[in-house]
Amino acid sequence: MGLILEANLTAATLLGVPRGGLVKQVFSRFIHKEDVGTYYLHRKQLFESGEPQACELRIVTQGGANLWAHLAATAAQDDRGAPVCRMVLTDITSDKQAAEALAESESKFRAVFENAPECVKLLDCEGRLLEMNPAGLAMLQATMDQVRGEKAVDLVAEEDQAAFAAMVEAVFRGETRQLTCDMIGMQGRRLTLETTGVPLQGPAPGGAVKALLGVMRDVTERSRTEAAMREMKSLLRAILQAAADGILAISNEGKVLYANDCFAELWRMPPALFSSQDTAKMLEHVLDQLVDPQDTRQKIQERYKSQAISFDILYCKDGRVFEQVSHPLMQGATLCGRVVSFRDVSERRRLEAEL
Repeated sequence: MGLILEANLTAATLLGVPRGGLVKQVFSRFIHKEDVGTYYLHRKQLFESGEPQACELRIVTQGGANLWAHLAATAAQDDRGAPVCRMVLTDITSDKQAAEALAESESKFRAVFENAPECVKLLDCEGRLLEMNPAGLAMLQATMDQVRGEKAVDLVAEEDQAAFAAMVEAVFRGETRQLTCDMIGMQGRRLTLETTGVPLQGPAPGGAVKALLGVMRDVTERSRTEAAMREMKSLLRAILQAAADGILAISNEGKVLYANDCFAELWRMPPALFSSQDTAKMLEHVLDQLVDPQDTRQKIQERYKSQAISFDILYCKDGRVFEQVSHPLMQGATLCGRVVSFRDVSERRRLEAEL
């Protein structure tokens, strides 16, 4: 029948019934209906084998609350030699809830891990690969069986290996690090990857770092584009430096964007002033050399907002004559500033005057 013959105060409190009120009640009435089968199987095995049995099931208290309990039972005999079951109930509700929360968290992490479009990997303290998601394996042209247990640094381009090893060491000291490096796949493909490594610590606050969680983003195309832009910028600067004219690029806000050496030479600009790129001081230095500085200052202000090309002749106090051509600096349809070229035509003017 499974009648309760005796119960201590702890059991009574757990079931929500006064201690005296438990005696002669059927214990199965406190078991969740979905777990009754587990309980009867547990009793059957206990009395058939005579060996201690244990199981986990849900208890429904007198007040209707659901609890998880660990049930440990041993077979015994009463004073008349009849078989009885001695049972110990332990409330494991908080443990179950914690386990369920952990399982849910792990399930969410696994879903993110498996479906992330970027490489996600776990490394141990020696830098060996513990896990890598499908996106990462695709980047490395590898299967998990090929790379599990291998040192990740061996997949890094030789010139970047020292920096990668230093990043791993820093993460296992508890630091978060970022690194851009080249990695070479199992089939020889080379990619530039932007890596962020963070420490995964144990459950205790301030616990030891258990693993490195790394997220790698493929920035190969971006890196190539940036390198091409740097090369193009360098080539453009070389062309502008080689130009026979003085060239000045200035923004709508009046900030010097670029000036070549010929500009500094034409306007006899001191190296310190030229290096400072101080727009106001550079402008005053130029205006001080002109016969009509006020007219030039006014034209400069007017042309900041203009998309027209302008041509002017500048007369210097020392007799030199410059041709000035000003072009709008455009980014698509947006006016960003002006590009101004200066050419010394003093000798040409002198020869024309003599003819």
